[in-house]
Amino acid sequence: RTRQDTLDGMAILRRLQETSSSQLAAPGLVSVQSMRHGEHAVPAQAPGEAKMSKSLSYKLSAATRRTSQRLLQNVGAAEKMDDADFKTLWQCVQKQESILKEISDVSAAYKRAQREVFEHSKRLAQLVRHLVETGDKNNNWEGAPVVAREAALREACKMVDVADALTTRCTPLTEEVFDWNILEPSKHRSKEIPAYKASVAKRQLYMRDMDAFDHQLAALRKRPPKNPDDLALKEEQARRARERFQSFSGKLVEELSIVDGMR
Repeated sequence: RTRQDTLDGMAILRRLQETSSSQLAAPGLVSVQSMRHGEHAVPAQAPGEAKMSKSLSYKLSAATRRTSQRLLQNVGAAEKMDDADFKTLWQCVQKQESILKEISDVSAAYKRAQREVFEHSKRLAQLVRHLVETGDKNNNWEGAPVVAREAALREACKMVDVADALTTRCTPLTEEVFDWNILEPSKHRSKEIPAYKASVAKRQLYMRDMDAFDHQLAALRKRPPKNPDDLALKEEQARRARERFQSFSGKLVEELSIVDGMR
């Protein structure tokens, strides 16, 4: 996992949907009309067989159902699933993303500051040497004998050599190690985490489907329908919606737990 390339959001979402659907005998949701006609039995899919695309009417129906359920929950007319544990996990992952971004920013500033310090130290050493070298060689003042000037010049040259080594040899090595251990891993993980946002959004839609069908089923049980099959059909829809959500959510929680644990 640590060696893999950064996954894009759609790739993660597709993988989660495939792995969660593979656990269900009859994945996905079905319409009341298809169930009444006995079309709800889903045959086993051959390997490599392309999945049937959802019809426009199904997508419109799903969008209407989810919007209606969201409005009912917002006004308190429908119950909303307690999702505190998942929210806590997702907040931890998002907090990790925020910290990693700051680590990357501070690391880049640290590298610039370190290079500037070494460059300033080199310039400072050069100036000290320049100060010693540019004195009047014919000045016979007793306080500045030749031996003292030569000793000062040697020390100034040593300062220049050390500062030059820090700038030209040590800085590239320390920056390379710094990049390997801090900057590159932080940037890599910062790019990987946002890809899960699409999966979190899809999970929210699946949860809203589940809540909507449970709400519809509860209402239908309070007032028995004229057609006795309607209750059985609604129960089947509610069951499938719950299975789909639980399967997808379980895989996503597993993924996010790994992301949170690898910090």
